[in-house]
Amino acid sequence: MTTLGAGTLYGYLLHGFLIRGARFLGGYDDPFLETPSGRVAVTLAAALVVTALCTPPVRRVFRYVVEPRMEWARAAGTGPVPPTYAQPSETYTERRQRELQGPAHRTGRPDRGGR
Repeated sequence: MTTLGAGTLYGYLLHGFLIRGARFLGGYDDPFLETPSGRVAVTLAAALVVTALCTPPVRRVFRYVVEPRMEWARAAGTGPVPPTYAQPSETYTERRQRELQGPAHRTGRPDRGGR
């Protein structure tokens, strides 16, 4: 994974704010943008801006917004919150081991393949 590739989430999430700002400030009202060279210029500018949004300095500044730390969501030392629903009688690993043993080791009704 490249450095810019690791930051594509930032480019994806943050470019919308720049587009909204350009619309608000009338950035799309220029008649030059309707010409072929204007469209090429906008395309190149967009590629440069999104590339800039993927760089490590931008990631450092906006990390708290895009990838917040979640320690605040749980009080220190409380551990996992017990679930409010019924627990299964066996874990996934136990069930998987039982299934790998085959139908001869299954308990239950013989008319349903041991289930």
